[in-house]
Order: sequence, then structure tokens, then C-alpha cells
Amino acid sequence: MLEMASLDDLKQDLAELEKFAQEAARQRVKGILTVESHKLKTQISEMLEAQKSAQASNEQVAKNSTTVHRGPKPWDQSDKFMKIYVSLDGVQNIAKDNITVEFTESSFRLHVCDLNGVDYVCGVVNLFEDIVPEKSYHKPGIVWYLKLARPPPVDKEGDPQENMMKLMQQMYEDGDDEMKRTIAKSMYESRMKSTVDL
Repeated sequence: MLEMASLDDLKQDLAELEKFAQEAARQRVKGILTVESHKLKTQISEMLEAQKSAQASNEQVAKNSTTVHRGPKPWDQSDKFMKIYVSLDGVQNIAKDNITVEFTESSFRLHVCDLNGVDYVCGVVNLFEDIVPEKSYHKPGIVWYLKLARPPPVDKEGDPQENMMKLMQQMYEDGDDEMKRTIAKSMYESRMKSTVDL
């Protein structure tokens, strides 16, 4: 298999051929070396043109790829969720792989890649209230929304023990099977400890 020579190799070959052509005594040998030199010069100029063309193409792609940072517009909230609406024309038509959403307890970040040649980023770093990342999700469409799950509210006034029980009950109702088992085990152990203490 014939390997393609690099630009530096071709330049070194050309220099050596020209050196041999100057030292050659016979006219036929000089002619052969001159022809080969011209072939190498052509290859070198073609490689240089290809490099310039590739560089110009890369610069054009870099100019065309733009990132637009957008702040969320309208929002709505209830006791359990906060909805943030984002409007991007044509977002419902792009591949789902081009959309990523990251949720943390105090932030979210939406990234849409290559929507009509433009990347869009929308997010809030420090939300006013914490959210539950595992229960948060997004639904792309003509009017797009991110649904941020809010933790259950805790009554700051009143009996702390009662508030804790309300919180545990809410977590039990909203939790998955593993969460329910953990809470049930904790409550059972708590009851067993209180009966032993009596």
C-alpha cells in the first residue's frame, strides 16, 4: 500500500532532486530529474491549495456557528412544580440528540445545538428556591417548557415534629418504592425505640 507523502517530505524530495539535477553530467538524466522536479512542484502546490481551502472552510464554519444565550421568558409555578417557558422557532423539528438539559438543586441549563445553524443556551444558575433534579424534565414543542420539581413546602410555624411528619408523609407519597421502604423502615425503628424507652 502506497502511503501519501507529507508536505515536508515532498519539499525535501524536491530539494534533493534539484541537487541531483545540478550534479548530473548526462543530459538525459538531467531531463528525467527536471520532469520529476516539476511533478513534485505540482504536488506541493496542490497540497498548499488544499490546505488553504480547508483553512478557509474551517474559518467559514467557525463564523457560521454562533451561540446565543437566552434568558427564560415567562414562568408559572404551583406547590409542586415551576414551569419555565422557552420559545425557539423550529425546535420541534430537530433531533432530540441536539437538545440537552441539566438540572441541579439550584440551577438548570438548556442547550440546543444547531437549530438553523445556531446554538442556543438558556439557564439560571441560582434559582430562588431549590428544585428536585430527579423529578424535573422538559418538553420541546412550539412552546417549550421545562418543568422544575419543587420540594414539598414546610410550615415554618407550628410544631416542628408535626412539620417533620408532614414532610415525611409527602416524601412517602411522592417517592419511589426504594424511598417508601426507607421511610417505612425508619418509622418502624423509631417506634420500636420509643416502646423500648418506656
